[in-house]
Amino acid sequence: EAMAGADVVVMTAGVPRKPGQSREELININSGIVRDICKNVKTHAPDSVLIVVSNPLDAMVFVAKQVTGFPRERVIGSAGVLDSARFRTYLSMAAGCSVEDVHAIVLGAHTDKDMVPVISTATIGNVPVSKFLNAEQLTKVVDDTKKGGAWMDSAITRRRLAQGIETPVAYLVCNFPGPVGGKPATFSHDDVITLFHESGHGLHHLLTRVDDLAVSGIHGVEWDAVELPSQFMENFCWEWDVVREMTAHADTGNPLPKELFDKMLAAKNFQSGMQTVRQLEFSLFDLLIHMDFDAESQDVLALLAEVRKEVAVLVPPAWHRFPNSFSHIFAGGYAAGYYSYKWAEVLSADAFAAFEEAGRPKGSVLDAETGARFWDEILAVGGSRPALDSFKAFRGREPQVDALLRHSGMVPA
Repeated sequence: EAMAGADVVVMTAGVPRKPGQSREELININSGIVRDICKNVKTHAPDSVLIVVSNPLDAMVFVAKQVTGFPRERVIGSAGVLDSARFRTYLSMAAGCSVEDVHAIVLGAHTDKDMVPVISTATIGNVPVSKFLNAEQLTKVVDDTKKGGAWMDSAITRRRLAQGIETPVAYLVCNFPGPVGGKPATFSHDDVITLFHESGHGLHHLLTRVDDLAVSGIHGVEWDAVELPSQFMENFCWEWDVVREMTAHADTGNPLPKELFDKMLAAKNFQSGMQTVRQLEFSLFDLLIHMDFDAESQDVLALLAEVRKEVAVLVPPAWHRFPNSFSHIFAGGYAAGYYSYKWAEVLSADAFAAFEEAGRPKGSVLDAETGARFWDEILAVGGSRPALDSFKAFRGREPQVDALLRHSGMVPA
């Protein structure tokens, strides 16, 4: 009943690896858990489900040096439960949707040596969450070889079948730090940005209204626009009215001082111009060697030198061989597409500017009406139409670089 009318249900999941257990065995266990969830939500869940795999890094312990930080419970809830009303509010306001959560503790309460597996009495529809999961799989031991990083992936994509619409399910792997020395877990600001970034991908997949599998959710979205929702969500992490509510002093519980936040903002933009021309250098070089470069008659390093003459501020020494290690375009899937990093920033900053324009006069960028339009014109349509058409439908014009320059501190705010 509590989930009735929700557009997105959010829950946590993830099982670490036992000593001596192979990576393949771990994958099979976690895949089985996700499959069990997916099998049940097809029948009992609301419109979509987002699974956040929090998996603390037990062996690679993060010890926070800052006394003021982002307590885990202020951001995503305590003991692995994604029950933070604030985070749900940010998701719902950004995407104009109704967001509820399932209080499912898959990685349970921490102790110094182990983690107690707990399954709550929460339900999806009329089915207890415990029915979705095999409690025997939840034995917690230290996993000293866990893969780092963060990503979003889809378990089920929305599509129309003979028996009806299939419920989309996405999951996030974030590798958030766990408690240390009996003290509550504290996130860094980068951890918070990671959560918002990956949640943007999740919303893109979950809030689609397209029933054709090939262009539903994140499927079929052009390479240079698929990062729009994720980078868009990052902007909220630099808004004082959002950050203030997620911070607390480790001893006093007081929120982050505004003065310290202003210093964080200034540090964010330090040498942003240098970073921009660096990305332009890489992007132009990538495009040129894939466009009309003749390896038999032209020299790669000479081409790179021409690009640097146009955009570089600091030129590396002559012996430098950057192209030899430009793995993004050889093994990273970004061949002739590296420019998409910066182009997605243009799109995301310009999209966020719509929230600034609508929300600043009201005192907050968390503007539900603008969020609803963002959902209708960008998140809901998936790859069913060109991404540029979706952007123009949302903004009412072509993309502009002004917002990115302002967010980067390169033009006056």
